[in-house]
Amino acid sequence: GQVVISRRLEDGQIAASVFFLDVWCIGVKTAFLAVVSSRRFRDMLKTPDNSLKEVDAPCARKLVEEAIRYAGTLGIEPPSDYSLAAKVLGDIDPMRCRQTFRFGKSGKPCFVPGPACSPERTRKIVEALTKHCGLGGFEFTS
Repeated sequence: GQVVISRRLEDGQIAASVFFLDVWCIGVKTAFLAVVSSRRFRDMLKTPDNSLKEVDAPCARKLVEEAIRYAGTLGIEPPSDYSLAAKVLGDIDPMRCRQTFRFGKSGKPCFVPGPACSPERTRKIVEALTKHCGLGGFEFTS
């Protein structure tokens, strides 16, 4: 899924960070920060199936950060673009979110590489999962 967190800047533009998540395994797959007009931001939020739902900012931040922590326990680091996108999180307090999030699938990590996942990245993730979970401790679907 994806999480979009935004802030209105002093000049009226919107700073929006988009985090593409994999809650089954790798946490944040990719992320980016864009500064756009209010109109462009509204266009960014349009999806063919209107699948985006508004949630409280503390819960959005908590989901992103807990996904990163989960992936970290598996030896998987966030992508380099995460640190720039995370700047928009600012002073949002994830402790204000009472929601509980679950990670993994059926109690263990499940890695399903997407079309943008290179063979090298796939190999590194499988190696990390093998090291941290052991053989049979995770699912892998290619």
